[in-house]
Amino acid sequence: MSDTSKSRSKNTSYHKENTVSLQQQSTLQNEANKEQNKPYQQIINERIQNRLNDARSAIQKKDYYSAINGFTKVIFLKPNQAETYKELGDAYSQINDISMAIMLYKKANQLSYSLITEDKMKDLLFRKGLMLLMQGEYSDILEGSQYEQFARYLRYDVQSIMQKIYNFKAPPQQIQITNASSEVPAQQEAPEGSQEQQILAGLNESNNENKAEQNDEKRKRAFQHFLRAYCYVLTYHKSYALEELDLAIQKDNKYIHAFLLKGKLLWSLNKYAEGNEIFWKAENIFNEHPEVRDFLKIIVPKADELLKETRYLLVQNQLDRCLVNVKKGLELFPNNTQFLLIKAFILRKQGQYENSLNFLLLAFHTLRDKSLEFEVKNQIALTYNEMGTVCFNRNKYEEAIALFNESLQFKPNDWGVITNRGDCYRMQNRIDDALKDYLKAHKIIGDKSELNLRVSMMRNSRGIVLFNQKRYDKALKEFNEAIKQSDQVAQYYQNRAKCYVEMKQMQEAIEDYIQCYKLDPTNSEVGVIVNKLKQESILKKKDKYMKINHANN
Repeated sequence: MSDTSKSRSKNTSYHKENTVSLQQQSTLQNEANKEQNKPYQQIINERIQNRLNDARSAIQKKDYYSAINGFTKVIFLKPNQAETYKELGDAYSQINDISMAIMLYKKANQLSYSLITEDKMKDLLFRKGLMLLMQGEYSDILEGSQYEQFARYLRYDVQSIMQKIYNFKAPPQQIQITNASSEVPAQQEAPEGSQEQQILAGLNESNNENKAEQNDEKRKRAFQHFLRAYCYVLTYHKSYALEELDLAIQKDNKYIHAFLLKGKLLWSLNKYAEGNEIFWKAENIFNEHPEVRDFLKIIVPKADELLKETRYLLVQNQLDRCLVNVKKGLELFPNNTQFLLIKAFILRKQGQYENSLNFLLLAFHTLRDKSLEFEVKNQIALTYNEMGTVCFNRNKYEEAIALFNESLQFKPNDWGVITNRGDCYRMQNRIDDALKDYLKAHKIIGDKSELNLRVSMMRNSRGIVLFNQKRYDKALKEFNEAIKQSDQVAQYYQNRAKCYVEMKQMQEAIEDYIQCYKLDPTNSEVGVIVNKLKQESILKKKDKYMKINHANN
């Protein structure tokens, strides 16, 4: 090829390269012009989306550090997007930076709550707690509280957790962390053969050698919740710990370790009354447990001293101070029968019958000292009786009867309550029911004037009914019984006299009318009847005498 040809070829090549470069510059310029014409927010949004796509792509490739870098830049541009914090938390979780992941999940839920995010955070808190447990860390939540001496009972280690509390030795095996929600994917596995792995293996695998010791599956499930709760305590997430302990108790309501830890947690929250109540429940399960014994050494002397002071105040009629002491006493010793009885007595004295009854029924259903059972039942019966009396005075007889019936459930042979119920029947004109109650009360208590009067009233009423039915012989028996029970009531003699008249027994009628008039001289009607009957009797006698004399002649 000639030099001229070579020169032309070079020029052509240079021209083509120059043309391409110009085209690229033109394209870049056009793109720059377009970028300048876009709104600023649109540019930012596009950059955010591009970086999100890149970060998510890095997650797919398991390039977690690149993903973390990308999500961090997105948060810088758009700091209030909950989903980005959650995805960044997922990335940190994958590299086992648990503390950072937890912080990001919390931030995500502050911006927009998600149950899935919270469950992820709980699982990481659980793992963090496990690591703290294996490092020998313990909780100091009771330090500075009035129950600080129980802080030593919060110093669990792996051995005590697995052997003393769970009574179980877990062999190393392949594991997967149990999640709070089945919707959440499992977190990264613990390093194979680690102590964390052994603990988790104990939670998720059955051990045939220990099945008999565990009694049943519910104890194992209760321990799982207990362990999660303790791990939450170590990370100072007390609300989560209380939730897990409640679940543990639901699985096994005799699992004393769950009660004891819950009681200490409540104390740490300054909920002393609630904590004491939980410890008393633990005492019902196993009163020889060392923690329970220590608890009783503190509480029982305080409660006894307070009870002694309260009784003194009650004798002095200082009811307001009594109620203050009772409140303190029930905080120390919830459902203490004697404090409840004092509280109920004061409320009943103040006319607060419903509240009084509630405390008495609580005392009855939570009774610990059987020697107080009679007194509790007696107080319940008395309260129901007073409530029934109030209803009776308001003419609410059916309600009163129902309350008297409740009273008799607790004190069946209380003649006063039976009599009160009879009064209700009497006011409803249920004569037979009233008489039945009065006779039953009479049989229990014996001869008593107010009771005798009630019996006589019902006998008289029955006699009147029979008299109106013209069943004079039976009516006469009832009037006789009425007079036998109460012989100073003029009306009874008048009624019996009328019966005698109908039965043609005039002499007996005259005698009863005379007795009636003696008891009630103001009864002018009876006076007229007596004079009339006397005249008729005299005439009859005179007529009879004349007939006899005529016959003799």
